[in-house]
Amino acid sequence: MKKYKKSVTIFGSARLSEDTKAAQDIIKLAEKIATAGYAVVTGGGHGIMGAGNKGASNAGGDSL
Repeated sequence: MKKYKKSVTIFGSARLSEDTKAAQDIIKLAEKIATAGYAVVTGGGHGIMGAGNKGASNAGGDSL
């Protein structure tokens, strides 16, 4: 974690379906976070955290 000087945590339910508006919004948000040079940190898994991972990955950013 020391090498990631800037990070944002996205943490939430694993039960949110990826096809919901909320999940799509989280993907877009995580893309913006990663594009701004921040690592996205989640608890892993699906749902909200999976959307965060996907957004960071889509933007070519770091997802932890």
